[in-house]
Amino acid sequence: MASDETGLTSAEARARLAEFGPNLFDVRQQQPLVLQFFSRFKNPLVILLLVASAISALRGRSPILPSFP
Repeated sequence: MASDETGLTSAEARARLAEFGPNLFDVRQQQPLVLQFFSRFKNPLVILLLVASAISALRGRSPILPSFP
């Protein structure tokens, strides 16, 4: 795709438009925010860490806070 300093000629621009089509982005429908949020939890390791955190919280143990008898 060579062009010179002055740009493409009208004929070359029409030829490239016919060959490659218009220069447009692919428009996709965006997912709702809730689905975007929950799609982050597809990884099994993330689920494992969340379950382990929930079990630890239910047992009352925290690596940050001191444990009281």
